[in-house]
Amino acid sequence: GDGEWLCGQALLAPAACWVACELRFDRAARCLQRFALRGLARPDANAGVIAGDASDALTRRLLPASCSHLFVNHPEPPHQTDLETAISSSAPASEAGAQGGGEESTQKKGKGKDKGKGKGKGKGKKGRDAPEPAVAVAADTHLLTPTFLRDACGTVVKAGGTLTICTDSLEYGKWLLNTVASPSLAEVFEDALHGKKSGKEGRLEQVGNFALRTSPPPPEVCGADYAGEAGASYFQRLKKSEQRSRHQEELRYFLCLRRRS
Repeated sequence: GDGEWLCGQALLAPAACWVACELRFDRAARCLQRFALRGLARPDANAGVIAGDASDALTRRLLPASCSHLFVNHPEPPHQTDLETAISSSAPASEAGAQGGGEESTQKKGKGKDKGKGKGKGKGKKGRDAPEPAVAVAADTHLLTPTFLRDACGTVVKAGGTLTICTDSLEYGKWLLNTVASPSLAEVFEDALHGKKSGKEGRLEQVGNFALRTSPPPPEVCGADYAGEAGASYFQRLKKSEQRSRHQEELRYFLCLRRRS
């Protein structure tokens, strides 16, 4: 994007350091321009950008457990045919490496306390346990593979910190729900809203103790405000325009995960 969402959050939470990751250099340059226009380009400001691949940024540019909150907004889904094949397949597949995409990825390097406690086990609302997702056909065409979520995101997010994913694609949201609920990832993350009153709001589908929701997670849990002007972004407006042109309902789908200790 152009840094609009990160600027809004950085101005709302000046005590935290916000870092965007943008694969395309032209978009990274637009982020810097917006920082300057919003007064966030000063040496003592709390906003920055990493130009490059998100997998490289998380595994090589940031220290382990250095982020209180991590956000992936409007990630690029796998190619449609690959996604359909992955969803329809029930056989486990080997996990492949992550590659960068055109999505917005943001890290919040907090200066405050860890938010939220508690762990949950057992079956969820619909009584479904998650199988290991079939990812082989889709792994090379999107960023959020099980390997990336576990080894990259799971490494930089501190214990008790959160990973929030926001997508406008229901099919991709459901695939990600099954991915994060798989045994290998359930060892690393738990649903940050499980057992909370706010966890029932907008709950669309549940696998185990993990849920896909249409309501954004509360700022006190995920560390960011997805509502109002501060939650606006270039990709959100782009997706809204696409949905309107197709006469589709304007919805966003959220996964909010907490890093286990």
